[in-house]
Amino acid sequence: MGLEAGSRAPKICNMNAIVLDNLRKCYGDLWAVDGVSFEVRRGEIFGMVGPNGAGKTTTIECLEGLRRATEGRASVVGLDPPQNLIASLDAENRVVFAVDSPIDLVPFRAIPGVSRVEQTGGRIIVFGREDKLVVRVVMALAAAKIRFRDLRTEQPSLEDVFLALTGKEMRD
Repeated sequence: MGLEAGSRAPKICNMNAIVLDNLRKCYGDLWAVDGVSFEVRRGEIFGMVGPNGAGKTTTIECLEGLRRATEGRASVVGLDPPQNLIASLDAENRVVFAVDSPIDLVPFRAIPGVSRVEQTGGRIIVFGREDKLVVRVVMALAAAKIRFRDLRTEQPSLEDVFLALTGKEMRD
């Protein structure tokens, strides 16, 4: 599998988008996923249905790399195994917090690894790939004596993964 010039994401040609081969995930004595196999071709629409506790979420989390399968093989666009699909696509993390009034964003833009900072009303989002992004954002807030609330981190979303893989926005 080759990479497109200037892209970290794998080029999807005639490969399957998703391959699961005898995926099994065990929690103690409970087999949450027991021998699931399927392939999803490029461009195909695929869904998983089943009752609560059938293993749908665990299967998806194994595909995303959020959980490690006990046995079997999982591949997403040729990333085999997807230890962490999002990390392998070099997608950004976010630190989100709320403020009561507009603030100067310059100190946040100066944080190493920060790619951009957005402010919408009282919501601030700091985007970046720095390992210590949260710590550095909190330090910048303290140094500037900015009162904030509802600080949280967000991992990249499915939309970020789609954009990294295709270079296309999901919506306008």
